[in-house]
Amino acid sequence: MNIRIAQVKENTQAEGPGNRFALWVQGCSIRCTNCCNPEMFKQSGGQQTSTSNIIQQIKSTPNIEGISILGGEPLDQIDATLDICKQAKALNLSVMLYTGYTLEEIKIKFPSRLSEIMTYIDLIVDGRYEHTKPERTRRWVGSSNQIMHFLSNRYQQSDPQFYVSNTVEISFNKNTKVITVNGFPHQQLFQLRKAI
Repeated sequence: MNIRIAQVKENTQAEGPGNRFALWVQGCSIRCTNCCNPEMFKQSGGQQTSTSNIIQQIKSTPNIEGISILGGEPLDQIDATLDICKQAKALNLSVMLYTGYTLEEIKIKFPSRLSEIMTYIDLIVDGRYEHTKPERTRRWVGSSNQIMHFLSNRYQQSDPQFYVSNTVEISFNKNTKVITVNGFPHQQLFQLRKAI
């Protein structure tokens, strides 16, 4: 099965609890105003690969406790997204999903896939990003309207790690000469990212 991806970060602490393998899918039908990843809106951008290739990358990444799938909009490629989630769970990794759809919208739009979503995903951050409502108290959440749903016992909402400041990671790949910025950037870093 194929998936179109925008970016991979093999080891990050800025996209969910613990050390995580983060995957940004390419393409978004929701397109929130002032999204920090507008380059991921186009369905035709990024690069196409197989879900089995992604799983091999995940398997070869040491010392991670889970994966985070972001975008773009992961549920615009729901079959491939859920395939990766299922295989990651089989490896005993936690799964975190960011989506612009609310959980209620997911139930309506993808009723036949709801059981898989609830089985293979530990955490969902749902809802449109609203730039006029910045989140000030919860980590790994962009705007205060968004909800983090704890779908398994893997993490607890009361855990203090969910209530510290968001972080940003800036990295430079010597081989490709590419600078990447991930995490939830401040406005100044967002402007830097747009300029790079």
